[in-house]
Amino acid sequence: MKISFGFLNCALVIGLLMACESNAPTSPRRPAKEISRTPAIPLAQFLSEAPSGQYLLSDSRNDKPLLYLVFAMDSGKVLSAKVVGFPSGSPYKVGSLCSFCPSDHPGYGKTLQGLCLLEELRPGRRGWVGGQMLDPTLGYRFLADLEQGNGKDLSVVLRIGSQRRVLWLRKVQGH
Repeated sequence: MKISFGFLNCALVIGLLMACESNAPTSPRRPAKEISRTPAIPLAQFLSEAPSGQYLLSDSRNDKPLLYLVFAMDSGKVLSAKVVGFPSGSPYKVGSLCSFCPSDHPGYGKTLQGLCLLEELRPGRRGWVGGQMLDPTLGYRFLADLEQGNGKDLSVVLRIGSQRRVLWLRKVQGH
C-alpha cells in the first residue's frame, strides 16, 4: 500500500489547526494589571502639574515603608523630591546619616532629613523621565522615571545597567 506524503502533511496541518482552534479562549484575556488598575489621568494633565502633598516611598518587593517624600518643581519644569520624614517600620530614623551616599554626592555624611533623593525629572512620553535617584536601601545612583500608578499613587522605575527595580509612592492621606 502506497500513501502519499503530501496527503499526510495536509492531514497533519489540518489536525493541528483544529486542535488550536478548539483550545482558543472564548473571550479575549486581559492582563491582571489592566483589570485592577483604576483609570489614569490623561498624560498631559499628569505632566502639567507636579505631584503635590506627601508620598510614602516603599519597596515594591516587600512593601516595606522607607521614607516620606515631597515633590517640588523648579521654574524650568524640572521635578525633584526630598525626604521629609520617616514612617514607623522604616530602617531610617530622624538622626540617620547619609552614610550610603557616594562620597561625591552633596548629601554624603549629612542627615537624610531634607536630602534630595529624586532629581532632574522632566516631562516625557510615559511620565516624568530622565532623572536620577539615590536609592536609600542600596546607595546606588539609578536612572529614574516617575510614572502613574493606581489612582493617586505613583511608581518610580529605577534602572542601572540591565537591572530594573520599582519603588512605590503612595499618597499619604490628609496631605
